[in-house]
Amino acid sequence: MKNIVISTCVLAITFISGNCQRHERNTTIAEGLPSQVQTSQVLTLSGEQLIFLDWDGGISTGARVVRKRLVPDSGVEFDIHFRSDEFGYNTIDYVSSGVGGKGTLIGFDISDYKVFSLIFTLVSINGASGSNLPQELVVGAVIGPTVDGRLSGYIPETLSFSQGRTSAVSSISIFGVSKIHQIGIHAHMAKPENWGSSGNMVTIRVEPVKNIPIPPWP
Repeated sequence: MKNIVISTCVLAITFISGNCQRHERNTTIAEGLPSQVQTSQVLTLSGEQLIFLDWDGGISTGARVVRKRLVPDSGVEFDIHFRSDEFGYNTIDYVSSGVGGKGTLIGFDISDYKVFSLIFTLVSINGASGSNLPQELVVGAVIGPTVDGRLSGYIPETLSFSQGRTSAVSSISIFGVSKIHQIGIHAHMAKPENWGSSGNMVTIRVEPVKNIPIPPWP
């Protein structure tokens, strides 16, 4: 028994920067991460880092983050205005712009990580929530360049009140990628026929994956 305890601590020291600590297992988070990825190989963002995101990667007349606010001991809530249900207006990549200054998150060495992950929660649609709302929102943790060389990419996760899936972990492989060019969040309206044609306000909460050391950004 003593040997087992010692071995466990040695493994923990290897993966968690010299600290042998006990962490409670969050089953929701565990389901969203590849089983072969150690927690020390998962890149995530703190609430303070998420609040630095400042650039809409779509067309100038498209969707926009109109408000963002820190949620204590959690992450950030984003109020996103989708101007219409038409293609080009119903999608957004809200990322770090890389325009100098502290918190741009660009150029950070991520060669030691395998996946980038964030937790997404659908909070409200046009100020309402409930199982009678048919809308579906696709979200994702977006990063670039990706492992296959694309400028940016994400793995879609669909959130919906009517389907009873309002929270999900989004993860994308970054194994083999060395530097960040772009990092942030993606969202778009699925099945536009279920959305209002004259505009929609969607609130999502984005949080870091729990129990994972968050790297200090420049």
